[in-house]
Amino acid sequence: MDYNNQKSLFAIDGNKNTENNDTVFVEKQNIDSANSLPNSIQERISSLRNTIEQHNYNYYVADSPTISDKEFDVLLKELEQLEKDNPQYYDVNSPTQRVGIGLISGFTSYPHTTPMLSLANTYTFAEVDEFYERAIRNLGVKQLNVVAELKFDGVSISLIYKNGELKQALTRGDGQIGDDVTHNIRTISSIPLKLHSSSTPFPDELIVRGEILMPFKQFDRLNNEREDSGDPLFANPRNATSGTLKLLNSSEVRRRKLDSFAYYAISNGFDNIKSHYERLNLLREWGFKVSNVATLCHSLDEVKAFITAWDTQRRTLPFATDGVVLKIDNIAYQQELGTTAKAPRWAIAYKFETERAESVLQRVTFQVGRTGVITPVANFNPILISGSMVKRATLHNADFMNSLDLREGDTLLIEKGGEIIPKVVGIETTKRYNDAPIVNFATHCPDCGSELLRQEGEVAYYCPNHLFCPTQAKESIYHYSGRKAADINIGRETIEALYKHGFVKSIGDLYKLTENELLQLDGFKERSVKNLLSSIEGSKNRPYATILLVLEYLLWAKGVQNYWLRLSPP
Repeated sequence: MDYNNQKSLFAIDGNKNTENNDTVFVEKQNIDSANSLPNSIQERISSLRNTIEQHNYNYYVADSPTISDKEFDVLLKELEQLEKDNPQYYDVNSPTQRVGIGLISGFTSYPHTTPMLSLANTYTFAEVDEFYERAIRNLGVKQLNVVAELKFDGVSISLIYKNGELKQALTRGDGQIGDDVTHNIRTISSIPLKLHSSSTPFPDELIVRGEILMPFKQFDRLNNEREDSGDPLFANPRNATSGTLKLLNSSEVRRRKLDSFAYYAISNGFDNIKSHYERLNLLREWGFKVSNVATLCHSLDEVKAFITAWDTQRRTLPFATDGVVLKIDNIAYQQELGTTAKAPRWAIAYKFETERAESVLQRVTFQVGRTGVITPVANFNPILISGSMVKRATLHNADFMNSLDLREGDTLLIEKGGEIIPKVVGIETTKRYNDAPIVNFATHCPDCGSELLRQEGEVAYYCPNHLFCPTQAKESIYHYSGRKAADINIGRETIEALYKHGFVKSIGDLYKLTENELLQLDGFKERSVKNLLSSIEGSKNRPYATILLVLEYLLWAKGVQNYWLRLSPP
């Protein structure tokens, strides 16, 4: 845990007056008393579970941790040991069960008791006016309160609680039937396994709808790991979240650190609470993470002010957002307006325009991929977009470059939108210099100088020198060494150094490395040399299928038969 004193916009204020809310943070004296000797093992287990869950809440929901990482780990390890020694006190909702249960065989589908409908999209204030006026007309009222909330770009989830305990979590699916992903949802620390007590009792049966998402920080970490292991990158956090929730190994889900926000509650047990905004506050009291930027608007002007403000402020958020959700606050009005076959009539989503920025092209460079595909990259004056500085963006391929009619010194239009990787989407031709020279696609490999080829019917140009092009050779070695393939503990810097010294030019050369050669590399001592040689030797015992998987690019290479001979370890 990375503890800090900053309060998130999306968490409950850790300094709230506890006299007004029965959901309180654990004070130091409470921690001390929790650590005192219990009357029985069962009581100690119960005390530890309550204390640990409170600390989880303080950190993941309230953003107000009260103990150190080390202190938290001591409590958790004690609980793990007590539960191991006393299995009769097992509880599926114990905080120790958040670590993941390992592999499952598959997912089971279940029907939603209340359908998970999609939202109608709107893109203009005129359409917002139309939504509001239509609701007023159909309800026969003069004014409505509307709750404005950020629309997080993640994966919808339905959480089912009975007697205050999480029993099931279903994906949206087709809106009528969803997949049971409870084992994965339990690993998300911002989702309560047991509801907190408050001045307003929670109902015996409660359905909470929310959004599961992956923060940018975790998304970047995950994609860096995938790049290092040669796996395909996720296009955006939404795709990464969706893929993570469908993993069969919940331990890996836990490691990816998903987050959540609750945004709607369904229950017959609190029908007396007729305000959606009040229900959001109750969800907070019961331990859910609810966005604190949700605002109760009393007029259309307030709704539009919220949209305008967050169209700018969203660019600094740690999560992907793509709009604002507007919901009529009165639950009775929601029920009276009802739904269409696809969407509620009492809510809409206002979608933000994709963020776009301009910058002047400096030059176009060409990158060589592991399989030899050449990708053009626009290099331009640095600009701030979606919260980060950007100075390079993909131009995709030769056909895309030609469609732009790209010229030297052009003013580029750059977007991120839902895609985290910047891309050029157009040219501001009104700012183009007269007679500016056309930027042509490369004719030869920028790495080895080989003439580029393009197969009939394909978009990409590629370097045919698969065996001896430096970048392709180094990337194939790195890809081969990944955890899912040969599992050799070697990084890009070491491969670069080995290639530069001439010790390794192909995958097969890894198996010819000597201790004397490795000792010539900067930073390599006897222990690191021994570890690398041992890792290479261990790769000979890897299953054949794992090695074969990473050699698919050889199908494109000329002289592949000779390469297989070079590849085989002695």
